[in-house]
Amino acid sequence: TAEEWTVDLPKLFLGVRFAYGAHSRLYHGMYNEEPVAAKIIRVPDDDENGNMAYRLENQFIREVSLWSRLHHQNVIK
Repeated sequence: TAEEWTVDLPKLFLGVRFAYGAHSRLYHGMYNEEPVAAKIIRVPDDDENGNMAYRLENQFIREVSLWSRLHHQNVIK
């Protein structure tokens, strides 16, 4: 659920960016003293009708759903 994926932002520390794409950036981070990967998504300024925002949000929801079910020692939450 969305509540499970919501973070308390003052507890999140963003470190070094390690990857980026057209609409997002990935950072090493710490949350509650645990290593995390943090993804920041940016909707283009020219998305007047909201189509891109809608697609990016749905893609992010699918990613979070997939990664949250993965349990492996080399995968951080």
